[in-house]
Amino acid sequence: MSMVSGVIGTGDDSDAAASLLRTIVENPTNYALFFDVDGTLIDIALSPDAVEVPPDLPDALRRLSRRYGDALALLSGRSIPWLDGRFENAVVSVGGLHGLERRDAGGVLRRITAPPMLEAARATIMAALDDMTGVLVEDKDLSIALHYRAAPEQRLRVKRLLTRLAEASDGLLDVMPGKAVVELRTTGAHKGSALMAFMREDPFAGRLPVFFGDDRTDEDAFAAAREKGGVAVVIGRPAEEAGANLSLPDPASVRNFIALAGAENLEPVGVIA
Repeated sequence: MSMVSGVIGTGDDSDAAASLLRTIVENPTNYALFFDVDGTLIDIALSPDAVEVPPDLPDALRRLSRRYGDALALLSGRSIPWLDGRFENAVVSVGGLHGLERRDAGGVLRRITAPPMLEAARATIMAALDDMTGVLVEDKDLSIALHYRAAPEQRLRVKRLLTRLAEASDGLLDVMPGKAVVELRTTGAHKGSALMAFMREDPFAGRLPVFFGDDRTDEDAFAAAREKGGVAVVIGRPAEEAGANLSLPDPASVRNFIALAGAENLEPVGVIA
């Protein structure tokens, strides 16, 4: 068994998957790394505020970023301030709110403006929550997410409400479903467009993108990575289901990859025993 398959435990359990990961680890100057957060770097919790970032993860990301020439970014549905706080400013390049805000490697922040009807939609959602016991609201300014993990029976009501609001917005709002969550969001960008924007800039330009993600909100980035000739790695479900190249079983396996690929004493040849 190779070090990659032993340490990471590829969900595909195949020589091809281990070989591809080995190539990424052994050739840091050729690749740019992109990571979703919830369900990919960290485990999903019952509520958005209950998630825990392993205490050693920020430093592991700093080491990984150094080894890959700072061609590393987070692409998340969380806001950039939330990511900076939880990850101790470990990563400069960040796409937040599913790409609606993006900070490049030079620290320049770009942010799409919310349409006026989002404020009216927010009021409608808050009023409707009185009759949706167990549903949690996560207001991200440019989007509003309704989490029903604690009340799965509310799934259809949540989806119908947000779909109705999106349909009344003349295309300025859309609905993005995820794992036990539905989000009403400003249109104009997504994780795939954020990845493409990074790939036009230093230090990402000229490399092959590798994107790690887990759910439907990541599929635009899977497609973008593959369009650029890179690699899409899905967490917790079959690769073919997500349009990915390979799969890993859980966030722990992604963190193991980060520890392995960020090790500073790796030799350029024969890294994987």
